[in-house]
Amino acid sequence: MGLKIAIVGHTGHGRLTLINRLLRKSAALSEECAVDTARIMSKERDFYKVVDIPGHHGFARNTTSHAQVAILVVSCIDGIQEQTRQHVRLVSMLGIKEIIVAINKLDMVDYDEWIFRRTKVEVAGLLAALGYTGNRFVPISAMQGDNIYKPSERTYWYHGPTLIEALDAVQPDEFAERVREPSTH
Repeated sequence: MGLKIAIVGHTGHGRLTLINRLLRKSAALSEECAVDTARIMSKERDFYKVVDIPGHHGFARNTTSHAQVAILVVSCIDGIQEQTRQHVRLVSMLGIKEIIVAINKLDMVDYDEWIFRRTKVEVAGLLAALGYTGNRFVPISAMQGDNIYKPSERTYWYHGPTLIEALDAVQPDEFAERVREPSTH
């Protein structure tokens, strides 16, 4: 069974780089390109259907209301930006109950654990304000491929799942119970 994923994040935080990394690694794409919708292979599922949610008003056009999980891409350098807040609010309004946070660009700060933790606390506060708790936070470098498909030695201090493992851990049966009608708040 496929899992539909909305990938959201502020422009310049590495959303497209992450999508291209996912597609190249799964052999679904051989060269860089911008995509709206694509499939990536998974060892635990038949596939994931990825929906790119651009950092502008094209958000709602991309049928995110059917997504079962969102990956929020946040740069550890820039942290939360206005588009980050907008995307989280829209994900909430559309009833997507699960958000996995990919804290990106760790390669730009020498994989500094403190910078990851600082960004994690900041994003956790934003998510908690909208009722999201128990989120998974994965330190990644979309450019280098760290912690996307396999654990990175460069983040020796991180002992959680890779991004794909976090997606594989999402139980499809949970969606029927957790996905609600879009709210109006």
